[in-house]
Amino acid sequence: MVIRKKLPYSHSKPPKLLSFPFGDTSYKYIYLNNLLIFMLEYGVLFGFGTLFAKFNKEI
Repeated sequence: MVIRKKLPYSHSKPPKLLSFPFGDTSYKYIYLNNLLIFMLEYGVLFGFGTLFAKFNKEI
């Protein structure tokens, strides 16, 4: 397990989490990564929605 130093959050630099897949802090990659996270979250929500709909139909 790697323990990283906690850096104080600054508004000029994005948090490390946003540039996780690329390791690059350019805004293009952050935009792409946020888009991916956005799509993932909605995919999960949509998946659970369809699951619950099927579950309710069976009862």
